[in-house]
Amino acid sequence: MKAMAWNCRGLGNVATVRQLKDLIRKSDPEIVILSKVKLSQDKFKRLMSRLHFKELFYVPPMGSARGLALCWKIGVLCSVEQANKNKIVAQINSDPPDRPWLLIDLNGTLKDNECLNYSRSNNIARYSFDLRRMVLRSGLIDLGFIGTRFTWFRRNSSSTARTSLKRARLDRVMGSADWRVNWPNAIVQHLHGAVSDHNPILLDTNGGRKCMKPQFKDEVQFRKLSVQIEEARANLKGVEESQAPNEEAHSEARKMLNEALAREKIFWRQKSRVSWLKDGDRATKFFMAFTVTRRRQNYIQILSHESGNVLDQIADIAKQFIDKFSNTFSISKPRTALRLEEWLHLKSDCCLDSDLNTIPTEDEIFKALCSMGIDKAPGPDGLPVAFFRSHWETIRPDFLKMIAHFFQTSRVPPFINDTNLVLIPKKENPSTMAFFKGRSISENTSVEKEIVHSMARRNGSKGFMMIKLDMEKVYDKMNWEFIKEALQFHGVSDPLLGWIMNCIEIKKMNLIINGSKQGTISSQCGLRQGDPLSPALFILVADLLSRLISDANVKGKIRGFKVARAAQLITHLMFADDVMLFGHALEKEAEAFLGCLHTYCEWSEQAVNFQKSTVFFL
Repeated sequence: MKAMAWNCRGLGNVATVRQLKDLIRKSDPEIVILSKVKLSQDKFKRLMSRLHFKELFYVPPMGSARGLALCWKIGVLCSVEQANKNKIVAQINSDPPDRPWLLIDLNGTLKDNECLNYSRSNNIARYSFDLRRMVLRSGLIDLGFIGTRFTWFRRNSSSTARTSLKRARLDRVMGSADWRVNWPNAIVQHLHGAVSDHNPILLDTNGGRKCMKPQFKDEVQFRKLSVQIEEARANLKGVEESQAPNEEAHSEARKMLNEALAREKIFWRQKSRVSWLKDGDRATKFFMAFTVTRRRQNYIQILSHESGNVLDQIADIAKQFIDKFSNTFSISKPRTALRLEEWLHLKSDCCLDSDLNTIPTEDEIFKALCSMGIDKAPGPDGLPVAFFRSHWETIRPDFLKMIAHFFQTSRVPPFINDTNLVLIPKKENPSTMAFFKGRSISENTSVEKEIVHSMARRNGSKGFMMIKLDMEKVYDKMNWEFIKEALQFHGVSDPLLGWIMNCIEIKKMNLIINGSKQGTISSQCGLRQGDPLSPALFILVADLLSRLISDANVKGKIRGFKVARAAQLITHLMFADDVMLFGHALEKEAEAFLGCLHTYCEWSEQAVNFQKSTVFFL
């Protein structure tokens, strides 16, 4: 079923009627909801009759309320329960009874980022407080949208505003948790209208793409869980209604029902990815609603190509992603090797703990296993951590034997490193603060603000420059040979070096779109994002860039900046894949920075994203 809602701002002119006809012709909705119609009842009925909407309920214009209408085609069973100038409450045969789901033209936003110049920046939520409180108390779920971000546009009459256009998402569709579970494939599209300041919205209860080939996951039984539960209930009912009930059979039947319900809870909890809820009742309905909402938000419906074409077939979408990621995870040109003997002066005296080269004990292995999230996303085998912990006594000998084989030979079967690439719809160096326990990336932000403030206050003929760099695909383009050379530079040797390299070299990645495998990508470089080993390796590799810049500073090529006379000299700050460079606004100093970057990029095969990089002169 399709339902279209539009605040048309009056159907008394030819342009608006023409727009409405075009929207109905292209969208083909069974239900149309119109607000601010501004027509008499007779004129409106004649108009909608020409558009093949024979059935309707209309609230004529009254004062500031300029008409509200609910129209439906023949074949749709709709009964209006109550209505006034602000709302129409109706029950439709295809909608579960007693479960409201549609709200339009709310004149408020649920999030502050859903409006632009809509109200004063220091009080964005002023006009939305009551709406947000109502949604929170009622438990309604926003169904999201596909299309443009905003649905309301109006020129700004203020002469001091930075832009002449106000924008906000005032029109939306919301549903209860029960409705969302019953209609998991429902989607909302933001259409385009040229005659009203509101854009139409279209609800399609069956418009979402379905996962046709779901991957195997532990706790997904060969039969549907609902069938198991019904059989267990029927078995328990039969035992209780028998003429000579058996106590042992009754206990066994109750045990089977509880076990089936527990499996259902585990199944939906794994799919929901909810980690904050630990104990309590089964909360199966909550997990189901959370799962459906999250899945629909992450679904890829369409893909806009660089050429401007829109792809809506899953095979075409998958081909585009496979081509893109195959190019990303490939080596296009030979790199310059890091000759350790040429850069020995950059090395620091560090000594790795000998415990890093020892084989872990059984207790350490089990402790590491217990520290992992039990419902985290599994690999291609579909087995989460909960499987290994639940069946530890059964799999323990084989599991420990495989771990011991890896640490003794530095080799694992190739399929162990296979991983899924899932698409979703969007440091000891003091200069590097991200990924370090006890440090926050916001510390570098504070330092940066202090540096900029000090630069702006300096007087004199010499200026300063601040260069903001963004490294392109910093994780995906990381060369494996360069990682090995960087680890050797920092004193990592075998067997630890072999263990690390064997873990990061991924030969095959499965492309997962909308929950199903759509292809395979071969990888020649890159670090897995989300891997607990990746941040530490990235820090060790990025440390070489930091040492190159520090070496240029020692040689006098880069002078950096001091916030005070007795303060520490600062030449650069690192924010994960973003780098901030500070120095005097001199050509030779800029060339020194470029030389350091050129050397690092030749080693690592990475590149600077100049479209996201900026130079500030102060």
